[in-house]
Amino acid sequence: MSYKIVSDSSCNYLSTSDEHFATVPMHVMVGSHDWVDSAETDVDKLNEILFTTTEKTSSACPAPGEWLAAFKDAETIFCLTITHTLSGSYNSAMTAKDMYEEAHPDRHVYVIDSLATGPRMIFMIRRLEKLLSEGTDPDTVYHQVLEYRGYTDLIFSLESVKNFVGNGRMSGLLAKTIGILGMRFTGTASAEGKLQVLGKTRGPAKTLNFILKEMISRGYEGGPVIIAHVNNPDAAASLASLISDKFGNAELIETQKTTCLCSYYAEKGGLLIGYERVPDEETITFTEKFMEKVKSLKLKPSSLRK
Repeated sequence: MSYKIVSDSSCNYLSTSDEHFATVPMHVMVGSHDWVDSAETDVDKLNEILFTTTEKTSSACPAPGEWLAAFKDAETIFCLTITHTLSGSYNSAMTAKDMYEEAHPDRHVYVIDSLATGPRMIFMIRRLEKLLSEGTDPDTVYHQVLEYRGYTDLIFSLESVKNFVGNGRMSGLLAKTIGILGMRFTGTASAEGKLQVLGKTRGPAKTLNFILKEMISRGYEGGPVIIAHVNNPDAAASLASLISDKFGNAELIETQKTTCLCSYYAEKGGLLIGYERVPDEETITFTEKFMEKVKSLKLKPSSLRK
């Protein structure tokens, strides 16, 4: 069986030597210029422009044709997308799936909504890579990754939510206090993939301690962590030290820079923290209901629309 794992670029995992993996680009628009979220784009330059520009900015998801081009000629394809609550990427991937399966009735495309973005998606990509490389049946892979999704989490900490508000992803009321006197907004992706406020803090030290406290309260017990940052390596390193001091697991913590899409929404100084955890009751219930939906509709996962 030939297979391909294709993610949209909100995963921040753009370059890899694995022939079985590819990304399709999200897009950041500044005025009339399209910044394609690819490994070739100068993200630092984009961040500088975003910080000073007075032009209208926006984001766009990959077109179905971009997904199709990434499928190549694989027999089995797994697509992973940013949460459907923030982007049309999931719907675009579903359109590409329909087109591909209509042209190739003997092939299957599985589309998985990560219900998150950034580092949390990397954990799911790695789980897909492991299961598929071991020769696991694709339907089994699909179900196991959906279950594993509940064992991952995402927390983000932002100094600004200007682009969230400007693109209608967040109420302007919250934005009035963020960034004032060092105030930061810390949140998470809910079980349904929606933005959920965890709290507001003032100052770097209080923010990082708050993040670790929230990770632990949400089921983190010392497993792998990926910290992505928007030009904020010091904060990423400090958080990594806090976590490793608490759990003695420095070898399980990675730090990375965000690419275009996550840089656009996390904005200057932002942090995105993905980690493995013990799922809470809300996540377990959501996953169980979703899997019951699969069974009740009697559809193959490759045909399922959420």
